[in-house]
Amino acid sequence: MIEIFCTSFYHVVDKTAVRYSIANSAPALFKTIPVISVFVPPFALVSDYKKELITWEQYTEMYVDMLREKYGEIVILLKTLSTKQQVNMEFCCWENKSHPHCHRAIVADIINKTVAFEKIDNIKASVHDLNGVI
Repeated sequence: MIEIFCTSFYHVVDKTAVRYSIANSAPALFKTIPVISVFVPPFALVSDYKKELITWEQYTEMYVDMLREKYGEIVILLKTLSTKQQVNMEFCCWENKSHPHCHRAIVADIINKTVAFEKIDNIKASVHDLNGVI
């Protein structure tokens, strides 16, 4: 089983995991890690949420709609990872325990629903380092 830990840049869940960014930017120490762009939310969407121009519910709806449009890309990514990846992964972004919401939770949910629907039985995702989460 390959585990995908959706966590913040500064929270290590598995020291042996390969780290990827799912954020628009990264802290200086993490600038060289690869980006999985299919899960990076549009900068304008993040900005509108942080400026309180939209609610978390609106952000979630818009982000999920964006991911639905990229469903084919997500399936290809997950099928490729299921056959080529040999170690666990950490999908990282900025938010940590001081934040009540983060797109990581949506990413983990989408991954788990996609692998179930597509019968990719060797991948599972979990969320870490968020307020109220592991």
